[in-house]
Amino acid sequence: MDNLICGEEDRQLEVGMRFRRVMFGLIPEAFKDGESEQEYITRFQRLLEYLGKLREKEVADTPLDVKIATKESLAFVDDIFKIRRTTEDNMIKFTIPLRKGKRDPFEWMEIAIGSTFDTASCYRIMFNWLVASPAKVETQVQLLHRRCTTFGLHLISFPQTTISRDLFLHTVSNVDRIIQRLCMLMLTFHFASVQFAVPTFFTLRNKENAEKMNEKLRSMDFIDDGIRFTNGQVLDCIENNHEFDFPRYRNGKVRGIPSRQLVHRSGALFIRDIRDRQGWSILVGIENYLHASKENRFRETALGILREVPTIISSLSSAS
Repeated sequence: MDNLICGEEDRQLEVGMRFRRVMFGLIPEAFKDGESEQEYITRFQRLLEYLGKLREKEVADTPLDVKIATKESLAFVDDIFKIRRTTEDNMIKFTIPLRKGKRDPFEWMEIAIGSTFDTASCYRIMFNWLVASPAKVETQVQLLHRRCTTFGLHLISFPQTTISRDLFLHTVSNVDRIIQRLCMLMLTFHFASVQFAVPTFFTLRNKENAEKMNEKLRSMDFIDDGIRFTNGQVLDCIENNHEFDFPRYRNGKVRGIPSRQLVHRSGALFIRDIRDRQGWSILVGIENYLHASKENRFRETALGILREVPTIISSLSSAS
């Protein structure tokens, strides 16, 4: 870390360095036909050109190797989530210099973008930095927003929780897990509370109903947001959690669980679908609190969906 701060040429940020980060997502529109989908790809390619020119002069002219995936190209793929997986391990990362003159202090930041651009799923863009002043980071963020607006792309700020294994990342203490259990019983209390950034949990203890729920969410304007790993501590918030069958270590601790994540096209709500070996599902609702305080419509959209989910689950259970 000291070498990076002092200006080492080979710069690469690692998770253990606890660097600062802001995260965004490009949410695609619902395409009417192949022509509108191709137009969306063209707009994204213009954004790629802009991001590529931010790099060091030596590499600024080389294209960013982002694969384009369309509905047509994915039509015959067996395991579609291998392509849509957007973990940080397979993201394209590059640094951009922030020093304008020789007398300016040494400053730079890293940009990480998804290696595959899928027109049917969310696309992630991250700004990471150790050596950068807030003013210069804010300038880069504003420029990105302006470019996306100019290109007609829907860019939304995303919270760190949406890629984290730890869904309790922003809670105040372990006591919040007890509060979350109370929130499950008193939903009105949870909806009125804004001081705890805790997720909302729902369970479907039937494989067929879990699949139907996934289809229902997609009909409610949810789209794919990749595969995320989730820590087994989420089971602490689930009643009768021993009924779920997850892979465990020899000491009995639940391993990291690969989970399919969806995001609403508004960007207001994420739902992580955690499946066990029986096909049972734990649905985790994660609000986009970064926008909740700025625009009331985001919170209204998120809470409206969260209120609707228990009704849908009840109807599926009664039908089965």
